[in-house]
Amino acid sequence: TELLDVASLSAMGCALMIRKASVIGRLITSQSSRRGGIASGWLEHSMQYLMLAALSSVLTDAMSFVQSGVAFKWRCNVTRRLHDMYFLKLAYYRIQNEAPELTVTDADVRISRDVRDMTTAIAELAVSLTDAIVKVSVFGTATAVSRHWAWALMAPLF
Repeated sequence: TELLDVASLSAMGCALMIRKASVIGRLITSQSSRRGGIASGWLEHSMQYLMLAALSSVLTDAMSFVQSGVAFKWRCNVTRRLHDMYFLKLAYYRIQNEAPELTVTDADVRISRDVRDMTTAIAELAVSLTDAIVKVSVFGTATAVSRHWAWALMAPLF
């Protein structure tokens, strides 16, 4: 369900990017009009763009919040399973009574640290892949449907 949240946030981000591109187009058009700056709607378009940029920042923060939530949930599950295996049938005694060169010092601490690093990396990968799939789908569909040269400016503008 968390990756569905990522997909919906990414779709909202795509819609926001399209809207920002539209506002930029109108802003440039209003700047080059002969009627003058404020009368031609330049101020209105610039305020819209500022609000859309702030909303884009909020969406980016929400995406990172969901990513950290995914990492935390996965970290709890993996740590619990590994600790259960480690403490099952007194395995920790067998590990500590091995030959000195085979002993693992602070295995429970190492499990927690390694699991944290692993789940953070995997959550980042999952969120990035989900975001990429949604963006390719949205912008690929929009490009195929509209076939307008202005879609080529989408990547450089953002």
